[in-house]
Amino acid sequence: MLFCKNKVSPLQRRFVTLFGVTLLATALLFMLNVYFREGRLGSSLHSSSQTLSHIFSMLPVIPFLGMMLLIPRYLGQEKDEFVRTLVLRALLFGFAVPMVIDTVIGFLWGPAPLAYAMPMMNVDLFCVTALFVLAYQVRRYQ
Repeated sequence: MLFCKNKVSPLQRRFVTLFGVTLLATALLFMLNVYFREGRLGSSLHSSSQTLSHIFSMLPVIPFLGMMLLIPRYLGQEKDEFVRTLVLRALLFGFAVPMVIDTVIGFLWGPAPLAYAMPMMNVDLFCVTALFVLAYQVRRYQ
């Protein structure tokens, strides 16, 4: 898609833009959540601290769910079956890598040593893996 010598359709361009925006929103809301949990924002809000903590914990989920809903929408609108297959294969690898890493960490260390960072690391691993697999496949079939 992105590496096809500027042969990117408007649908693909819109999908990549929306996907990037939702990834950025997820990362920013996750950083705000970590900032709040460390007590920098929560120290002055004693009575409602617990409620706000739960609200801030849920905020990064919203753009991530939007990102996950963009994928079937894109796959349904993509007319080229070959491109659809490449994207689907890249997404499957993207989901597989964080699952394998989480499983290995779970067996080796029990509860994750970086419990707060693991969700965002999984999102990053998914996106980076899918991008690299897609780039590899496009290059392989050229």
